[in-house]
Amino acid sequence: MKTIFGGSLFFLLLAFGAARGGTIQVTEKDFEERWPFTVHGGTLSCVKAEDTGAGMITLTADGNIYAVNGPAAEQAEAKGWRPIAEIWKGNPNSPGTKMNLGPVIVKGLSLCNK
Repeated sequence: MKTIFGGSLFFLLLAFGAARGGTIQVTEKDFEERWPFTVHGGTLSCVKAEDTGAGMITLTADGNIYAVNGPAAEQAEAKGWRPIAEIWKGNPNSPGTKMNLGPVIVKGLSLCNK
């Protein structure tokens, strides 16, 4: 019985890991002047969408999970994630625009295969 349970647990963890992706701690120091958020840091994650397999990039900061990219924003309401606009910093070099999320999204997508 122990072997069956152990094998089932292994496959459950394997399936969860494949759907989950990876995580990494990030801070404004990592991105310097390119840091696009009003929070100073958080946990960047990739969660793979069950239906499409798309990488949904999230940032967990101050107890909230924020949807960073398009696929995450599409699922935000269903998952209880907050909109990134709440912490998206304005671009000081171009008033009326926001900072580029690209570098953070690229970093997040690199976690999708971990």
